[in-house]
Amino acid sequence: MKTKPKRKPIFTMTIRKKLILSFILILLVPSVTIGLISYLNAQSNIKEKIQISSRENVLVIDKFITSFIEPKENAATYFSGLFNKASFTEEKIPTTIAHLKEFQVLNPETMVVYVALEENGDFLAYPEQDLPDGYDPRVRPWYIGAKAQSGEPLITEPYIDAFTGGVIVTIAHALEDGSGVFAMDLSLQALNKLTEGIKIGKAGYPILLSAEGNYLVHPKIEAGTKEEGSWVQSLLEKKDGQVVDNQNQIDFTTNDRTGIKIAGVMDLGEVNQDTKPILMTTLLIVGLFIVIGALLSYFVIRSITRPLNGLVAATEKVSEGDLTQAFDVKNNDEISYLGVSFNKMVGALRELIQNVDAKSEMLAASSQQLMASAEQNNTATEQIVDAIQEVASGTERQSKMVEDSHHIVMAMSAEMEGMLNHSQAVRETSMDAVGIVNNGNQAIQLTSQQMTNIHKTISRLSVVIEDLRKRSIDINQIIDVISGIADQTNLLALNAAIEAARAGENGKGFAVVADEVRKLAEQSSRSTETIRQLISSIQIDTNHAVESMEKGTTEIEKGMDLAQSAGEAFHEIKQFIDHVNNEIQTISVSIKETSAGTEQVVGVVHGIEEIAVKTTADSQNVSAATEEQLASMQEITASASSLSYMAEELQEIIKQFKI
Repeated sequence: MKTKPKRKPIFTMTIRKKLILSFILILLVPSVTIGLISYLNAQSNIKEKIQISSRENVLVIDKFITSFIEPKENAATYFSGLFNKASFTEEKIPTTIAHLKEFQVLNPETMVVYVALEENGDFLAYPEQDLPDGYDPRVRPWYIGAKAQSGEPLITEPYIDAFTGGVIVTIAHALEDGSGVFAMDLSLQALNKLTEGIKIGKAGYPILLSAEGNYLVHPKIEAGTKEEGSWVQSLLEKKDGQVVDNQNQIDFTTNDRTGIKIAGVMDLGEVNQDTKPILMTTLLIVGLFIVIGALLSYFVIRSITRPLNGLVAATEKVSEGDLTQAFDVKNNDEISYLGVSFNKMVGALRELIQNVDAKSEMLAASSQQLMASAEQNNTATEQIVDAIQEVASGTERQSKMVEDSHHIVMAMSAEMEGMLNHSQAVRETSMDAVGIVNNGNQAIQLTSQQMTNIHKTISRLSVVIEDLRKRSIDINQIIDVISGIADQTNLLALNAAIEAARAGENGKGFAVVADEVRKLAEQSSRSTETIRQLISSIQIDTNHAVESMEKGTTEIEKGMDLAQSAGEAFHEIKQFIDHVNNEIQTISVSIKETSAGTEQVVGVVHGIEEIAVKTTADSQNVSAATEEQLASMQEITASASSLSYMAEELQEIIKQFKI
């Protein structure tokens, strides 16, 4: 069984390289892993702290807005019960304005406090406002919205004041008696002051947006500016959550009372800046560990590879045949154990080589004697093989000749049998041809007889048609006579009519008779003309029929002649086929006799062939056995020679070892 050759490794690594690689992995993997985990944990903690700060600040602003708006809602509810329709009378107006002033003074973030009357649109405000002509508070959104709130305060969408540019929200409440609406314009400037003191991380900041996405508070963007970024859509669709815009992470919530979107913007780049010192410290520690580990690894690897190199040098000398080598064992470790085993192996090899040297000398002497005996037997066997091969060659030629004769005779027998089959087939075919010729002869005779009958019938029909033609001529003459009579009658009727006209009244009856006779004469003339035309057509057709009958008679006479000629030809063919059939019968009998003799010859040749084949096979078996014996003797001789050569080579190899 062949063993597959081992493929050489593409990358060969010595033990030194493997140890260096192992120490590098042992040092780098834990150090880098620990440093990376520490850095990521620090980064995550810093990011989490900033996120918590952002969420807390957002909630603080949310609570501040609620606490800022809620008292104003309560005040609006209070004043909606305090004011009524009577508050707009001349006696009550000073009191009403005093209440408005008192509230505005106590709440300076309230820019304007006002109340409007449903009945006539009267409007009282503090501080007093310069209203445009035709101003009607009842059509303002804050008025309509408050009326629709069903007793609840209305907080409008924050908007930018046209005069101050600040963010304003209007809180309105319908009066309890339904006579009007109380409202106040509340400045959110306090939110700016609140957000200015809030920092999210180092660079982050809070922002406020309206429900429509307009900035209310932003440290850099002017209030009222609409945000067009894609992140604002998610912020407007959800009540609270978190979105990311490039390097900014935004935590947001929605104030329930005002709908204001409160968001804390955190700069993600700040996290990387804060964790950069941690990363540098980690890299420094990892580098220090690697340097210390590399120094320790160097001394450990050196203590392992130095004795191994000595053992490798001794092994190389042993591989060159120097069995006097020995490994100097100094320590008590695995390499020392390997050195002891190496010394034992070299000693065992030394003893083995000495024993093999002694045995190889004995083997060389025995192989020389065996080779001499094998050469003598080989010479005798070659002579026997030559003689057997000559006998086998002659027998094989004889067998070949007999086999060729057998094939020739078999081919002749097959040809004779084929000729017999063909002659029988030809005889059967000729018999069929005789039947076909007889049938054809009968058909020709019947055809000839039928043609004769047709000729007679056409002859009779020709006579009849000729008589018909003559009679049509006679009829035509009679019609001419009748036509002449009709013309004369018509002429006489005309003369009679003339005479009757001359006779006057006495001749009227005669004139009538003459007119009727004239009409009959004209009808007879027309009928005679019609009959003449029919007779003329019959004469034309009769003439054509006579011509066709004459042509048909001529063709039938030709057909009768051809049928008679064909009958004579079929008779001659029948006589020829009968003669051929007799000749084929004679040939068939001769072929049968020849085929019987050929079969006897085939049997004799087949017997000779069997004897020749058997003789050839026996000769070949003897020759093969002798050749096998010769081959065996040659193999023995070759083996003895090879054995002698191998013994000499073995002695030469043993001499290479230094014992």
